[in-house]
Amino acid sequence: MDLKLTTIRITAVKQVGELSGARVRALQPMEQEGFQLVNQAPVAILFVNPVERKHIVVTNNEITAMLQGDNLDVQYDFFSEYLSKIFDLLQLDSKAQFNFEIGAQGNVFRDTMTGSIEHFVHGVDLHPWIKGIGYRFIIQHGDLKGDLRIEPLIADPTRAFVSLVMGSDAMVTMDEFTHTIKNASENLISFADNYTQILLGQK
Repeated sequence: MDLKLTTIRITAVKQVGELSGARVRALQPMEQEGFQLVNQAPVAILFVNPVERKHIVVTNNEITAMLQGDNLDVQYDFFSEYLSKIFDLLQLDSKAQFNFEIGAQGNVFRDTMTGSIEHFVHGVDLHPWIKGIGYRFIIQHGDLKGDLRIEPLIADPTRAFVSLVMGSDAMVTMDEFTHTIKNASENLISFADNYTQILLGQK
């Protein structure tokens, strides 16, 4: 199966402080990078690049960069460049705790609801209300912890939905985090790509 990445998000857990007018003005150079300031409420500052479907959200304790699309590549340079730029504009030190999230979909070419139950049932008498089964794999790799989910896409049962979430409590720079996350995420998405068809669709 060929999984296609639809959402990629990296969040820096960081005490930013009050989102004052001075903070908004400090971030105005982002508008020269193709981003539009669409929200500057006290709760969050939101920048959007509608053409490239890129988002940056700043709250008082998090900075998030997100990509959306139909078949994304993990653009580590984008995350490293723009999260680091936000840190610089707000005059924050370079270290934070980071979380990483990927959402993906793929065709299974049969009813994943039925396929997931057929794969799971080995003499197990499932409750009749159970119409599909998803899987959650608990992940730990060095300082990284998280989970990988593989499940039927309820809106279109011929497709599967895959979610990978990983984070670390370690205080590191953005470059250090992307170096750590790159191989781990590629290995786990490859695992999901190989096993989704088996878990949800194989007869």
